[in-house]
Amino acid sequence: MKQLKDELILYIMPSPGINWSSPAALTLTTALMKLTNRSRAIGHVTVKVNSSFNPSESFHTGMTQLDRNEGKKETLLKGYGFGILFYSFKGKLESAKELDPEVLERCKNGNISFVRFEVNSDVSKRLIKFFKEYQLKGAGNFYGSPHRPRYAEGGGCGPFAESVVELAGLLSEELNRSWIRRVRLPLKLIGGPKTGKKVHFLKMLFHFSWAKKTEPGYDFSICDPDLMHQWVLKKIEDLEKNPDPQYAIEAMGKAKGIVMHAQNQGCPSDPIFKGQPDPSRLLI
Repeated sequence: MKQLKDELILYIMPSPGINWSSPAALTLTTALMKLTNRSRAIGHVTVKVNSSFNPSESFHTGMTQLDRNEGKKETLLKGYGFGILFYSFKGKLESAKELDPEVLERCKNGNISFVRFEVNSDVSKRLIKFFKEYQLKGAGNFYGSPHRPRYAEGGGCGPFAESVVELAGLLSEELNRSWIRRVRLPLKLIGGPKTGKKVHFLKMLFHFSWAKKTEPGYDFSICDPDLMHQWVLKKIEDLEKNPDPQYAIEAMGKAKGIVMHAQNQGCPSDPIFKGQPDPSRLLI
């Protein structure tokens, strides 16, 4: 039997066409993807950790919504507007049984990319410990961008993946710069119970620019699967022109990916969880 390597793999599934160029574009494309029940409507990232030390504790998971319809009523009827970006959805941690066939199918058609970090056994043990404790704390029951995985609050698929990379000590400035989507939300488009206002869906559809620094707004950021996917493809282009011994280019069927050799990098020693959950942080 072939021995597993210690590795952290991110499988990145781009959205079918989410457009962040303006509030109107984001609203329209998200609505179209959601209302037509497109698979992985806003993109998705899954996390796989293989352990040579204890192969039975290797895992493949991702954070997702428990009910794909949750959020439609809040946006279309209750006037949440972009407040939906701060909404806490019912969540769940996906299993390898669910994800492995999907990854395999996407590798056949190329509608996926991946990053494989080769790590040492200390790092894989740390990531397995995080995953176990995350489950025990019930954090997987809460899905959404406001949640911080390393505070056991839950998280979206991107923030969850980002946190695992951070835990492994591999979240470089390049990844932070390339993976994080940043926009300034117009304050007048953020509705919901705590804001005291309702934002009609049509108001979002006819707003064609993000807020300027001089305008009332909220600086929103999130680890975005589409940006992660674009980074992988751009990194491959760069490596083809200028090889770097730290990286290798790899393929799985028609899927493209990169390998980062990080076996000799030390394991972080900071606490796995940074603090306790703080529900009062939620804006909605």
